[in-house]
Amino acid sequence: MDISKQLLVGESISHAKKKIIKPIELGKFPSRKIMWYAITTTFEEDNLFYILSGSEFRHPLYHRVKDEGSPLERRLKILGICGSKKEALAMIQDIVQKSVDSNTVMDLKRVIHTW
Repeated sequence: MDISKQLLVGESISHAKKKIIKPIELGKFPSRKIMWYAITTTFEEDNLFYILSGSEFRHPLYHRVKDEGSPLERRLKILGICGSKKEALAMIQDIVQKSVDSNTVMDLKRVIHTW
């Protein structure tokens, strides 16, 4: 799993950013003691984002690269981390609203993959 260079960090989880990101960079899982959510890209073309809890994040599906030609061959990219699902939804709403305001909403899928 890749981490965006422009990683968004929610206020409620900023104190634990290093405890979440460092293990992921090392190919490990963050501590189960921290409650967090990741906003990621998706495997499907129809969706823009996944919101994964720390527990869901551990599922092997999100860390494998499948056979070529499979829709699951792409790697997910973590775009943001939050302390709650409500905060993650607000962050996504903010991302989409900014793209609407700047008239880039039609290119949003392409834009988030370049982060």
